[in-house]
Amino acid sequence: KIVKVKIITYSEDNPPGEINFLTFDFEYSGDNVSKFSTTSGSALLPGSDITSSISYTNYDTRNNPFNVLPQAFNIVALTTLYASFSANGMSANNFGKATIGSNSGIFTYVYNKDNFPISAKAGIETSIYEYQ
Repeated sequence: KIVKVKIITYSEDNPPGEINFLTFDFEYSGDNVSKFSTTSGSALLPGSDITSSISYTNYDTRNNPFNVLPQAFNIVALTTLYASFSANGMSANNFGKATIGSNSGIFTYVYNKDNFPISAKAGIETSIYEYQ
């Protein structure tokens, strides 16, 4: 299991060295991510690191569609706007609750005959999954 991914930006100027970093940390409960944290910081501003975390709970026992993607894809996708989806790709199943700070979202799913979700609903928002 992947527990940490770190991306470092370096300067080639004189003197060369680290400019900033971004880390992604994963904690697991069984085969599922229980906590996903990101930390960003700058060597130019020591002590200015910013960390945010999402906790995932209430997993189902069905197939997670992001987990069938190659792990390398999920790692690269961490650097995009879809980082939380990529983090989900590290889990075997689908979470039922995501918590950031004191805010939580409850997720409900509808599944196809192969036990993959075809829709996910959280509050007033619904995501549709299409497989080909």
